[in-house]
Amino acid sequence: MRKQMAILKTVLALRTAYNDLVNRDPGVPGMMLVSGESGTGKTTAIEWLCTQTNGLMVRALSCDTGVTLLTRILLSIDQEPAPHLGLGPMVETIAKYLQKKKRSLFVDECDNLFSSPRLLELLRDIHDTSHAPIILIGHAGIERRMQNKQQL
Repeated sequence: MRKQMAILKTVLALRTAYNDLVNRDPGVPGMMLVSGESGTGKTTAIEWLCTQTNGLMVRALSCDTGVTLLTRILLSIDQEPAPHLGLGPMVETIAKYLQKKKRSLFVDECDNLFSSPRLLELLRDIHDTSHAPIILIGHAGIERRMQNKQQL
């Protein structure tokens, strides 16, 4: 029974943090980091929140490049990727979609984004252009790695 209560408290805290993110004052950054040990239910709780809020969920892969990450996001919103046009138009398409549809972007396994600093910068570009909330989900300890990224 105690385990179920902890899960409920965690989900409630997650929903509260998400609501604070969505209702933030103009000009306040809208990126959130959710981290925890493997097997603690992070992904399950995030999938629930994503479904409840009509969010958009993608998973960062260890082999991702800017093109592959943005292509995966574009495909998830039923947009045809056009990597031959460059990353800028791909970022703009995603940002316009998130802004118009008022959707949040959830990125699971964000630890994989550290393989290239450009990947994190692309997500920041999407955020800065759309002002849409972006929720990064990673393993315990990821917050220490994020501290080195002062712009996030």
